[in-house]
Amino acid sequence: MIKRPLVWVLGAYIVGMLFSVFSISYLYIISFLLITCLVIYIMMMKIPNPYINKKDGFLLFLPVMLLIGLLAMKGQMVRPELDKAFEDKVYCSLNGKISSIVQKKWGRAIYVKNNMVYLKQGDSYPCENVIVHCSDDKEYKIGNDITVYGEILKFSEPTNPGQFNEKNYYLFENIDYKMKADEIIISDYNYSVIKNILCQFKERLINIYLSILPDKEAGTIIAMILGEKYLLDDDVNDLYKKNGISHILSISGLHVSLISMFIYKLLKKLNLPFNVVIIISIGFLYSYGILTNFSVSTVRAIIMMALMLIGGIFGKTYDMISSISLSALLILLANPFQLFQAGFLLSYGAVIGIAVLVPAFGKLFPTKSSTINGFYVSVSAQLMIAPLILNFFYQLPLHSVFINMIIIPLSSALMLTSLIAGLIGLLSQGLGVLTVGGASYILKFYEWVCTWGKDLPANTLTVGIPNKISIIVYIILILIFIWSINKYCKKSFILILAIAFLILVFPVR
Repeated sequence: MIKRPLVWVLGAYIVGMLFSVFSISYLYIISFLLITCLVIYIMMMKIPNPYINKKDGFLLFLPVMLLIGLLAMKGQMVRPELDKAFEDKVYCSLNGKISSIVQKKWGRAIYVKNNMVYLKQGDSYPCENVIVHCSDDKEYKIGNDITVYGEILKFSEPTNPGQFNEKNYYLFENIDYKMKADEIIISDYNYSVIKNILCQFKERLINIYLSILPDKEAGTIIAMILGEKYLLDDDVNDLYKKNGISHILSISGLHVSLISMFIYKLLKKLNLPFNVVIIISIGFLYSYGILTNFSVSTVRAIIMMALMLIGGIFGKTYDMISSISLSALLILLANPFQLFQAGFLLSYGAVIGIAVLVPAFGKLFPTKSSTINGFYVSVSAQLMIAPLILNFFYQLPLHSVFINMIIIPLSSALMLTSLIAGLIGLLSQGLGVLTVGGASYILKFYEWVCTWGKDLPANTLTVGIPNKISIIVYIILILIFIWSINKYCKKSFILILAIAFLILVFPVR
């Protein structure tokens, strides 16, 4: 019997998406599906074997998932008809509903969905998602219907290698156009009560952090807790990136697990029924997702944590790899283009590395030391995302494994201290100042460690984008290492990882 069917379902869906991306002929696809169904049926029903049996009926569903992936990506790749109506920009009016409001350094970004765009000549075009650049002080609420007057623009493409690709970034985020608003009129004042309460709560919490901390530290805490980076100091952001710890500025599994466990244990002390505690905890997780604008890493972490909590209700054992697969499948069903987005790939690459490599290291070098286990986690994540980091950023921070070992253990204390200080600050600003001291000292320590790490000799390896053959060989060797450890568990197999790394960073040109 095949274990972890969700991994196979996700794999079939991704293969279908790739068939669409690479424009594989429908004749080949249909032939492939028919042959696959026939082979699966014969292996399940006719040929006795130790790998597949009649209980693996989900395998017959895989061709269906492949077809769903194909159609989902094909539909996503179709551009709106509005694309043909103008070259780069055109003046228009737009009617739509506000789905979210995000503060940026240049002003507010209002995300508008279910739009109808009206051009001067009277033509109208439907359009799914538009980001409106707003500079006025008017109060808008999530759920308002608005009419926007101004220029609608296509996203720009890079003119130099390595330049930010605005078009692809927003395409992968499922945003069709941007619009510079000259005037915005609210046509329907109905709004989402819960989302706006959370939005107001976030604004109050941001103001509290700004009042109880220096601006630079407040910007870092706001990015870590609430996912808002418009107040993040550029020097701090650059320092964290150079040391390979910028992930702590994004909402991830660490943040979500800490907050959910904090809420869970708090509710348990109230002696509420177990099922009620789980349901309320999941509700808090969803609310936190709204609060932090549902980034990919946040959605992944929330789904995985919710699955762990739900498993407790039904008495099921949590399986990390199945949880990863289901969360990825749900995200890709909602937006197939996320498969090519850096945030999605890095987030899942890191957590997959932890799921498959940490057990291998633990089997090879057993330990009860939390420090060494932390080293395994850091190395595992870095090994799995190394090709991605080189592909997107062209450099590897060689010392980041050790910097992360110093930084991550303190992240729990930093998160909890900051969160508690913010909540206390809502009641009393003076008490908030007293409570947030620990977080302030941890941030100062982070800055000192990163400054020290930045000055280390040979701390960064500049490789450029590795060729596809090197990446494929690297991944194959990682898989061989995992299989070899599970099968034979010999310490000499660690050389496989060393060879894989050398092939990746010193490819044959």
